[in-house]
Amino acid sequence: MNDLNLSNRIKKIRELIFNPYSTSNILIFQEEDIFYLSGFFGKNSNSALLITDKKNYLFVNFIYLEEAKKTVSINDIEIIRYTGDKNKVISEILMADNIRDLLIQSNFISHSDYLKLESHCRTQCAG
Repeated sequence: MNDLNLSNRIKKIRELIFNPYSTSNILIFQEEDIFYLSGFFGKNSNSALLITDKKNYLFVNFIYLEEAKKTVSINDIEIIRYTGDKNKVISEILMADNIRDLLIQSNFISHSDYLKLESHCRTQCAG
């Protein structure tokens, strides 16, 4: 896929969500949406794409790391390999980048995973 096309898609999603929500940070879980915005598709990969004001991150487990490196053609997506709890790694990035407002693609995250992510974020903020 064309890098310019993917960059434009990410730029467009930022613009679409900024006005109604006053943030351009979004956490995406649906495989097809991740593919549309990054070029990476991992069926049942448990991946996530974090789009922020400044940077973008693709979270993949170790099984999909090489595939992500081969298929993500956009330069402003950092591929993060996680082992264990993906939500902990995501919360660490959120805190490191000082992200306080975040839209979450809620229909593609379980209630349990949402609570884990929230708990990790609260722990990171308190610590």
